[in-house]
Amino acid sequence: MSVADRRAARQALALPAALALAALAGGGAVFWTASIPHVSGPLPCATGLLDSPLDGAAREPRPGADGLLVLSASLTRENGRLRVVRGRPDWRALRAPGRSVGIALRARPGPETRAEALETTATLAGLARALAAESRAWGVDSAEIVLDLADPEHDLDAWRPRLLALQKAAAPRPVRIAAPPSWIGRGDFLRLAAAAGSWVLKLPAPGGDSRLEPGSVRVLAERAARLRLPFRVAIPGPPDAALVRAWTDSRPETLAGVVVY
Repeated sequence: MSVADRRAARQALALPAALALAALAGGGAVFWTASIPHVSGPLPCATGLLDSPLDGAAREPRPGADGLLVLSASLTRENGRLRVVRGRPDWRALRAPGRSVGIALRARPGPETRAEALETTATLAGLARALAAESRAWGVDSAEIVLDLADPEHDLDAWRPRLLALQKAAAPRPVRIAAPPSWIGRGDFLRLAAAAGSWVLKLPAPGGDSRLEPGSVRVLAERAARLRLPFRVAIPGPPDAALVRAWTDSRPETLAGVVVY
């Protein structure tokens, strides 16, 4: 970390979150030491398809789930050419009174020239408009757009103009960022998440037959809460019963729900 970054981080420690955004405008790590308000009560849960194949398979929410988050398109760049794979969600099967349905877009464009970045931005905005219109035509009023990046090499400051374009295309639906735990301490991620207004902490699936330890998940959620922004936690597989009980009894005030994928 540079001298300027360390200075920005020290300033952020002494400021409330809103002012810390300005202090970190030039980059650096993010740290807070103030206590985090906690709340209790049932935690909303959705079934997410963030890592499912784009095969159009519909899935019913898990028992007790409040909605669905459906992976609807994937965008990559191969040998300089943009490649878009559209899913085929069965909107009729997904339609149900009172069910919240979100649209997930996976983006992995990699390093791009300025012209390529503009093409990616326009393509993502077009996908957001098309998918929202498609779902609405089937009687499914999509509740949100979730942009799944999950690439630690992303220049996140470069994604802020794309986020603004997506927000304009998706309005009035909010656009949220799905991010891995390694981004929590990055100043550029704080700026991106703040522009989105809320985000999704996407926990990676453990290898083999192992499962995520509830204690580790709670620690990550406490770290995420220090960004002072509403967030949900995306967990691979059914959440541990002990974790659900613990969060029902006490959880960070900004933890808005769980996505099971």
